[in-house]
Amino acid sequence: MTDRAPSLLRTVFLPVLQTLRRRAGRGTLPVGPHHGVPAVQLSGVILNRHTTADPAEAGRMYGGTYEFAGECVEALPDEIFSRTAPNAGWRSGLLGLSWLASFRASARPLHGLFALRLLAEWMKADPKAASRGDRISALFHLAMDAPAIAATQSPAAVALANAAILRAQHPVAKIKPATAEEAFGKTMALLAAHLATRRGDRERDRLLTDLVNALWALLNNDGSPRDGTIDGLCRMYADLVSVTEGLDRSGDPVPPVLTAQVRCMARYLSLLLRPDGTLAFADDAGLKPPHGIAMAQGIAMAPDAGQARLVGGNTLLLASIGPAGRNQPLRMEMSDASRPLFWLERARPMSAGHDPCTLICASGGSLLEVRSSVRPQAPDVAVFLSSDGTDVRLEDRPGENTLAYALHVLDMTRLTTTHGGTGAMIVPATGQPWQLLVRGARIEVEQGRLSVISGGQASQPVNLALKRMAKPDRAARGGKSRDPGSTAPRLL
Repeated sequence: MTDRAPSLLRTVFLPVLQTLRRRAGRGTLPVGPHHGVPAVQLSGVILNRHTTADPAEAGRMYGGTYEFAGECVEALPDEIFSRTAPNAGWRSGLLGLSWLASFRASARPLHGLFALRLLAEWMKADPKAASRGDRISALFHLAMDAPAIAATQSPAAVALANAAILRAQHPVAKIKPATAEEAFGKTMALLAAHLATRRGDRERDRLLTDLVNALWALLNNDGSPRDGTIDGLCRMYADLVSVTEGLDRSGDPVPPVLTAQVRCMARYLSLLLRPDGTLAFADDAGLKPPHGIAMAQGIAMAPDAGQARLVGGNTLLLASIGPAGRNQPLRMEMSDASRPLFWLERARPMSAGHDPCTLICASGGSLLEVRSSVRPQAPDVAVFLSSDGTDVRLEDRPGENTLAYALHVLDMTRLTTTHGGTGAMIVPATGQPWQLLVRGARIEVEQGRLSVISGGQASQPVNLALKRMAKPDRAARGGKSRDPGSTAPRLL
């Protein structure tokens, strides 16, 4: 304890005394500091964090290394905020204060003390050149993480956390949002600050109304993002859950419409959940959803996003065609008995004029159709999965001279062509093999993947049939190459 007292005095208590305002004309603090009586007390709630943070980042900063946006700067805490930034991304990473989450995640008390020292230096520097986005980010992370860090330290640390939140709150409140994303970020930051400090103003209801309106502008009716990414939606959902939980714990009513929006986002994320716990079609291939998202059972569809989940037996098929009117390639991925089998992507984007996709369910299986607004009499793309999961069909009408699909498989998967280039065998390292047959196209093996290339006739649809083979047929091989006129697969 004798060693910790000088450290607390040097790194926490003295910076707090420097940042608290003194009474006008008098040299005393608003409240006399005492070890048992905090100078300023946080009376709000400590918000839960539902996103993961890397404690290793706290260790690097504690060692004097500040790495953001691919650039690394070594400095002492009292000079880091005055250093010249190597680039705009590094400065944004420092001033956005997102690194506070790593200090919160760290179990080392010295890391918590160091984070408070950095906060004290940040308050003394008070960077005027911080962008609007950095100011919003700083307020949100202060409200989210600073109280949790301060609660493990001392009353002086609580005073510092409160003072930092109040200082960051005022400039954010004056921002006039230019976009829906900025409006959402500002409202979330102010709500989190209100919950952390439990201020007695009457802005809570207005902020909740602004939050609901921002979500309507950012989300489709099915919970998918209008223009953002799945990665961004995960962060948005985690922050929303933290704030709504804080509202509930503080005794403030959560508007039913806000609760419905959060549940809608959860349903959409559960639709994209793979058996291994990651999310399909995200920018980060290993992205996992926030805690509490359970995998959807049975078939499901997000019509505004143009994405569907087809289930048959032990087979799971996830398809993404994209929103109506958006130029996006068709993407599919399939799992067999909870093991990934392949990822398929269409080289040419879908027509920008396609209508929303439809999902038809029957006793024999599930059918996903996409029709063009120019040619509605027949679907441009149709995907079928049988109810037992052993048969997958895809029909695509190119509308142009050529069409190509790339089918990627896991490492250790054997690929061989059969039927003179109109068929292929997919033999995974574990599980049962599958046979692929095509009509109106040919199959080529290229660098561990299958390429399906159409025959070049715009009026002729391309058909793909994928069928699970029984184990006794595992060693079956295709015969010699036949005349192209006799290579039509019998499965189609």
